[in-house]
Amino acid sequence: MSKSFMGRGSGILAVGLFCHLMHITRTEEREARALVKAVHAMKMVWWKLSECGQVEGACEDAMAQLPSGLERWAMLHALGEEHERMSWREGAWSSYHGRKAFCYYLESAQSPAHAGMSDESFLRIFGRALRVAGSSRNMAMAGDVAGEGGGALSRGGGESAETLQGKQCNATLVEHERWRERREAVRRFALNSVFHPWHWRKHLPNHGAQSRAEGPEGGSEELYRHAQVQDVLVRVMEKFWVEFSPWEAGRYVLAGEGEDLLTVFSAVEAWRGRRDRAHRGVDGRWWDRLLRGCAVDGPSSPCPEGQYEMVEKELDGMKVLANARHLQLNAHMNPYKDLSSTGAPQDTLPIWLRACRRTFPLSLVLQRLRSVWRIRTAVLIVTVDRDMVEGVLRELSAVDFMHVRVYFHPFTETRASLGFHGWDTGVHRLNAHYVFGLRLSLVSCPFDYVITLEDDLLPSPDFLVYHQDMRKVATSDPNILSILAYPNGPVHDCSYIKDKLLNRSVCQAGSADMLYNDRFFAGWGAGLSRLSFLRFLPVWNFSGIYDGIMNGLIDHELHCLAPCRPRVRLHANVGLHGESEARWDDVFKVDEETRPEMLADTYKILNHYKGLEYSFKGRSSSGIYGRRVRGDRRGTAVARHAEQVEVWELLQRRSAARRILLDNLCNGSHLRSLFAAAILGSTSPSTEPPPFVVWSSDFHVGPIADLKDIWQDLRVRGRRVTVIDKSLSGSCSSQGTCAQGLRVVNGSNGQDLGPSPSSLIQQFVSEYSDDPLMDKVDAFVCNHPPGMCELFQPLNKSVIVHASTRYEMGRCFSDARPQGCSDDPARWKEWNQKVSQLMSSRKDFVSANNRYDARYMQFFLGRTVETIPSLCDKRLSWFPRRSEILLSMPQAVEQALTPPLLQALQRRGLDKTLKFVHIRRLYRRYEHADLAQHPAIVWVPYQVSVMSFFEQYRMNIPILVPSLQLMADWIVLYGMMPQRTWAGVFGQCPVGSSIPPHPSESSVPDPNDDSNMTAVKFWLQFADFYSFPHVLQWSSFDELVDLASDSDRLFRASQGAREFNLDQGREVRGKWKSVFESILTR
Repeated sequence: MSKSFMGRGSGILAVGLFCHLMHITRTEEREARALVKAVHAMKMVWWKLSECGQVEGACEDAMAQLPSGLERWAMLHALGEEHERMSWREGAWSSYHGRKAFCYYLESAQSPAHAGMSDESFLRIFGRALRVAGSSRNMAMAGDVAGEGGGALSRGGGESAETLQGKQCNATLVEHERWRERREAVRRFALNSVFHPWHWRKHLPNHGAQSRAEGPEGGSEELYRHAQVQDVLVRVMEKFWVEFSPWEAGRYVLAGEGEDLLTVFSAVEAWRGRRDRAHRGVDGRWWDRLLRGCAVDGPSSPCPEGQYEMVEKELDGMKVLANARHLQLNAHMNPYKDLSSTGAPQDTLPIWLRACRRTFPLSLVLQRLRSVWRIRTAVLIVTVDRDMVEGVLRELSAVDFMHVRVYFHPFTETRASLGFHGWDTGVHRLNAHYVFGLRLSLVSCPFDYVITLEDDLLPSPDFLVYHQDMRKVATSDPNILSILAYPNGPVHDCSYIKDKLLNRSVCQAGSADMLYNDRFFAGWGAGLSRLSFLRFLPVWNFSGIYDGIMNGLIDHELHCLAPCRPRVRLHANVGLHGESEARWDDVFKVDEETRPEMLADTYKILNHYKGLEYSFKGRSSSGIYGRRVRGDRRGTAVARHAEQVEVWELLQRRSAARRILLDNLCNGSHLRSLFAAAILGSTSPSTEPPPFVVWSSDFHVGPIADLKDIWQDLRVRGRRVTVIDKSLSGSCSSQGTCAQGLRVVNGSNGQDLGPSPSSLIQQFVSEYSDDPLMDKVDAFVCNHPPGMCELFQPLNKSVIVHASTRYEMGRCFSDARPQGCSDDPARWKEWNQKVSQLMSSRKDFVSANNRYDARYMQFFLGRTVETIPSLCDKRLSWFPRRSEILLSMPQAVEQALTPPLLQALQRRGLDKTLKFVHIRRLYRRYEHADLAQHPAIVWVPYQVSVMSFFEQYRMNIPILVPSLQLMADWIVLYGMMPQRTWAGVFGQCPVGSSIPPHPSESSVPDPNDDSNMTAVKFWLQFADFYSFPHVLQWSSFDELVDLASDSDRLFRASQGAREFNLDQGREVRGKWKSVFESILTR
């Protein structure tokens, strides 16, 4: 059977590619063709769709270009891939676009068209999509896994729902039982505290003879239910916790007074820039010391360079003074600004956000708060722990959508005020911060209920509305310890997970109106009443972290209410069930899109405990009350571990304007409009902080163009990344980036910095030290040559070395020294010292865009170098419509290889049907879309890493290269791949490096010795062609012909490359985001 490629004309897949498959079924052949066609269609309309909104009629023109006859399941799969790409910008699988991808992948896999496929064929096409969506073929085809609002998506792969539930149930029960056994110890510990009501019962009139008869252990709960216990305990707390910072926070909140955060930053910048100490009445010098203060005896020691070193007690003294200034932001948005000091706007609640130095994922939390419904009616109270607080405050300064109050946690002051001095453990610090923030929100400020949030919790759009609705419940019922925002605990993990996964639970992931009760506290996003804080205060320093201690407070009546649908998502955290981005429940998330719609007026509580009742009729003006639902079938449907589960209703009279309904996430109708929506993505906020500016002056347009494409999607602490591209490349005119107005350095001296590098560097620094454009620059990036960063190091800004070639470019061989530097390697050694300094600096970063150059730098520097590959995403995908196999190699190599290649074709009988042609013979000038139309490209590389390889690989084109052994033979025998070494580039014989390796690399063979077969083979393994997966290797010309004519192998290579590219795209963007976050933090 022939497997040759025969073109059938424009728009039609090559006959040989899919019609003569030897190893896949006819069904798989048809579906593989449909999928490749749909992915290609998505890419082909990308550019037109990107113009929608700017060019009249562009959307209609673009959608008209979609081929007819696209199968629905293939379009859904292509939509899933595009949404997955969009999710890279959002940084998490559980983002809006990530969850869209899950839905479309699963809906695509559920098509009846796949019913006849074998498991092997099905998984070959859909395996990765199902792994991403956490489903097996049986679950997907049975329709057991649906999107949000129906079932849930499990990241558990082939594990059954019952196995997943059992695993999480066991983990939760271990934690639950541990604290249940310690509850008696917690109660005894509380009784010894001065803050326990038993010691002040005489101030509680008519507290009952029963409690006196029962003694302290039996009567404690009765005391906590006393109507006046809160007033008494607040007075006790103020008496015995006297030194509390800040004083009178509530008065400042109500009056809308305090120091403006933006004014403080203006004063700090004035001090740093002009030594103007008193700017607009603010002491910039003092605030600068606080912002950059580092405690030498604190958790951050040793302190980084550029910080003010001090002991933590001194720093905490400054925090106390700062708290007395009552920092605020957006005073005009204070909900109390138009009210008297005794009034309060309805439903105003505090959101207490705990922060501690890290700016990421804090930036994501603030971004999500922007989209929380009715957020303007809340007050954001931020308490900042530890030292070096500037990064956190910079993030907060970008908040422009709500009123913000900022206070600092003075840890040594808190522990001393509460009677402790000598200890400092992570747990005690967390607990002290917790009790500090609760007192601030619930006692110092005029609130009886606080919503807690952390710097790694992403709130849902109805996060605030949910807590506003449940506030009266929590403050009216002393049996409720907390209103949870995250479903966790024995009831949920042992009763509901399996049914959620199988889409048959009453407690659905999308059940916005359903709660359940549990004797388990999960603090993520929880709401707490003032009474709950007063319960916690006597045991705050019990052995264990605060959420565990809360579980120790729970008894047969005291419990929590938790939602079936989470109101927060954990970002990059490690909790009871492992890493948040890889747990079974990662996709039980609320949709990010909300709109004011009708939602039922009733919250329902699944009551698992006999004797508990929810009756609040007449207790509040808002009309909340509870009633038991008689004969509710849903109650018994979830009775997995109890004889009967009651259902209670909490009715609330509220206006329709406060009700929301989340859109169905997996709506797969109107596919053509969905194509446009997926590609266009979401819009950015209209107001943004200043960008993070990077300067580049490269001699190669490819690497920096790729970085600009990657970085344009990033938001670093809310800031866009922009590039000032002053290119010195000979191809810069093609990109419109030629250096205009660049002074001192030019195309002649830029690579090696001329005959006197130190003088040139000094001249450059002098010229640009007061340059207005340079003042805006935050960092420099150097790709080609990496050594150009020598120019920028003295400017005291961040430097990013991202090598795209051997890092000593211009430091040994150059146009001025074509003979190399074996006689005087001083320049190379000097550059090594500077690179080592950059690698040791906290504000700089050294990396390479390929594994070879990363390993090469390690050989000479003795330190591991990060590899962040180029993406070169051309928004195109392989779609073979032509028959020619392309050759990519120097034309002299082509001439030498043509005779044996023709002989191999004749031996296989394919010399009339299979044609190999050099790219430059077929196209004098080609577009990338031209290359994507060919079945494969054969490479004989001249270099270990080139941008054109990245471009072709990212288009999913099958690539065929000589095997590593064959390539090594050709290098040693014939001098192939001449540009692997600088000696080869300049026509020298590469027989060794001019400097020795780092002592730790003495056993590794020399990378610059082309005469040593062992060395060549060792180093070739790091070349792109041999380190990227799904690149096909051939050891003979007969094998090359066999591979080129085997459409099955080519399809699998393209499929594998496409899936690898989807994974690596997310990884690369994540790495760059981490780099910039790290630079900004330092």
